[in-house]
Amino acid sequence: MGLRPEGGAPATVLAVVGSVTDRTRSQLARAESALGARWADLDPAAPDPDRVLTALRAAAGEGATVLGVRVAAEPPTAAGSAPVQDPRTAARLLRALAEIAHRAVVELRPGGLYASGGDVAAAVTSALDADGFAIETEILPLAIAGHLVGGPHDGLPFATKGGLIGGPDAARDCLEHLRAACTRHTPRALSAK
Repeated sequence: MGLRPEGGAPATVLAVVGSVTDRTRSQLARAESALGARWADLDPAAPDPDRVLTALRAAAGEGATVLGVRVAAEPPTAAGSAPVQDPRTAARLLRALAEIAHRAVVELRPGGLYASGGDVAAAVTSALDADGFAIETEILPLAIAGHLVGGPHDGLPFATKGGLIGGPDAARDCLEHLRAACTRHTPRALSAK
């Protein structure tokens, strides 16, 4: 789709967010209002990577420069609290997020990648056949940025933070850092696996 920045065009950043904390939701809402971020929701009851990828493609086609997937909020239980995810559901969501990240990076070729949640960052780097990522800077305390190391996406700018890390603008700050970094990044040719 030609989403790599050319001639000063805005850089596209892909976000993969597995954290379901209220703090993360507030941060994503701030990124949406400040950066025009577009979010595709992954249904925790029936995760469908194809539906999410269709939404990401549409957002990219409409010119969104920050797009991503997040786990949809589950409805409150009768007692008024959010339901607790069982380990099988959490593992299924993690696999779906990793698949979405892999397919979106191959198809949409973003200039930068953001992952929220420690197991999400590990699953995403594994799905992209990276050996890991090199840390270059701390964007804010406990939010780091650098680039992927190894594999077909070696050098892709990457940032990550936990769902409970940072204030209201933490996700926005990470995404803005990546947009600046990916305008300086010259990607290797990407191959589909």
